[in-house]
Amino acid sequence: MSMPGTLTSVRLRVLLPLAVGIAVLLAACTREDPPRLPGTLERDRIEIAAEASEPITAIEVREGERVEAGRVLLRQETQLAEARAALAAAEARLKEITLSNERLIVRAPQAAIVDALPYEVGERPPQGGTIAVLLADTAPYARVYIPEPLRVRVRPGSRALVYVDGREDPLPGTMRFVSSEAAFTPYYALTQRDRSRLSFLAEVEVTDPRARDLPVGVPVEVELIEVGRE
Repeated sequence: MSMPGTLTSVRLRVLLPLAVGIAVLLAACTREDPPRLPGTLERDRIEIAAEASEPITAIEVREGERVEAGRVLLRQETQLAEARAALAAAEARLKEITLSNERLIVRAPQAAIVDALPYEVGERPPQGGTIAVLLADTAPYARVYIPEPLRVRVRPGSRALVYVDGREDPLPGTMRFVSSEAAFTPYYALTQRDRSRLSFLAEVEVTDPRARDLPVGVPVEVELIEVGRE
């Protein structure tokens, strides 16, 4: 006479794990995955302008070389011979030119990597022209574009993971800048459907020390950790 109760107990033992499994599967299907945004790895670009349109007489560094702040990059010299020829009429001018020579010794304003030296020895760059380009020898950053629907959920200080092309493991990062001005998404940043939509330029600093030697221009994807958890 106890068989109905026994059958009910057996059914419960069979159906209960099945019901729990279905519930877990449904929860996994509805969970929002953290978004990933493609972009490129960059460094702050430092352009040094020529103090005067004088010939370059020496280049002290090579492109690609790391330099410390204050390192002499190249030298320009004024036309002292011409000034001496007119010394009687322009002695004050000669002193001014002599004193300005120190300003024509181009030094690295901070620790950096020499990215480009546009002029050769003997060439005369225009005043205000760029005579050296450095890349800051600090942590690189990923430049990405935040889709407009995610903008209100992203702010400076937000944590992220940076997936660098060629590396298997992601590197931790922190959002350091989000533009307040919207723009159309660049052609390379998102899918073709998203390129006509508004987005916001953002920069994610890669905080892992291993990123120091990564080259600029490498494709990356940025995973917004905190956005995915909301």
